[in-house]
Amino acid sequence: MSITFHSDQLLWNAFKAGNRDALSNLFKTYYPILYRYGQKIHNNHHEVEENIQEFFLYLYERRARLTTPDSIKSYLLKSFRRRLLNHLEQSRSHRKRMAQYADQLVDIQFSVDEIMVRQEVSDHIRHIFVDMLNALPKRQREVIYLRYYDQLTIAEVAQVLSISYQGAVNTAYKAIKALRTNETLSQISAFI
Repeated sequence: MSITFHSDQLLWNAFKAGNRDALSNLFKTYYPILYRYGQKIHNNHHEVEENIQEFFLYLYERRARLTTPDSIKSYLLKSFRRRLLNHLEQSRSHRKRMAQYADQLVDIQFSVDEIMVRQEVSDHIRHIFVDMLNALPKRQREVIYLRYYDQLTIAEVAQVLSISYQGAVNTAYKAIKALRTNETLSQISAFI
C-alpha cells in the first residue's frame, strides 16, 4: 500500500523518519530530474544511474542526521551534483594511477635499424606533406600557418588577415578538406 504525501516537506519528514514509502516516493519524484541533470554533467548514462541509486542509499543511511531544507529539489540537485563530481574526480584519479602503473610495466626497446627506417619514412612523408601544403592557395596556406604553426585561434587569424570570423573558418575548412582528400596523403596513410 502506497502512501500519498501532500507536500515535499511532509515527504521529507517521513523519509527522515525511515518511512520506506517516502523513500520510494522521493526516488520516483526526483529520479528523472537528477538523471537529466546528471547527463548534463557526465554523458555516461550507466554511471549517472548508478550514482543516483548510490546517492539515495547514502541519503537513506544518513537520514537521521539530515536537516530539512527550504527546497528539497534544490537540496537534492546540489548534493547530487557534488557527489557525482566527487565520483568523477575519483575515477579520473584511479585512471591516472592505472596509467602510471602501466607505464612502469611497459618497457619497449628499439633497435638502431628500426629508428633509421622510421626516420627515412618520416623524412619522406614530411617532404610530401610540405609539397601538399605548398600546393594550397596562398590564403589557405596563410590561415593554416597562423592557426597551426603560430597557434592562433580562428578569431585571431581573422583579425590578423582582416577577414571575418566566418571567412577564416571557411578558409581553414577548405584547406583541411583539400589535404584530407589528397590522393597522395591517402596512399601514405595506408602505408603507415
